[in-house]
Amino acid sequence: MNSSNNEKTQFNRTSINKDLKKPDANLFSTTDRYDIVEIPTAFFEIVSLFAEDCENNLYYCYVQGNRLFIKGIFNRDENDLMIRYGEGISELIVARVEFINKRKGNMTKLYQMLQKIQKQYNTGRISIECAHTPEIKNWCKKHGFVEEGTSSCFFEV
Repeated sequence: MNSSNNEKTQFNRTSINKDLKKPDANLFSTTDRYDIVEIPTAFFEIVSLFAEDCENNLYYCYVQGNRLFIKGIFNRDENDLMIRYGEGISELIVARVEFINKRKGNMTKLYQMLQKIQKQYNTGRISIECAHTPEIKNWCKKHGFVEEGTSSCFFEV
């Protein structure tokens, strides 16, 4: 597997579990750093969720600068995720999220996965910063998130 920043690599579930694992690392450590191809094990479930959403056609999946990036493509549709976390950030921030298969429970599954990470690493609240689509806004309201002004940012209460 090439770890060049300029190349986009397709991953399947096997390669993610075999090649990208960095076990025993503390997701919120100030000393543990991840290379472009290393994915913290805490994110494996999230990567799998997005892989399933795009029929295992992940375009990219990497961690850089305390941010997780995932993008998948299937039949000209795209899913997309960016999460900010770690040093200097007291919460898990979903900066971008889009699923190919809407209204299938994917956002709820993602939230449950984030709650597990939140509990494991004792993070602060979970924020949804990108609630620009009606589906995401409605999901946030349904699950008790509070909107901050008119900024399309929702925060866990």
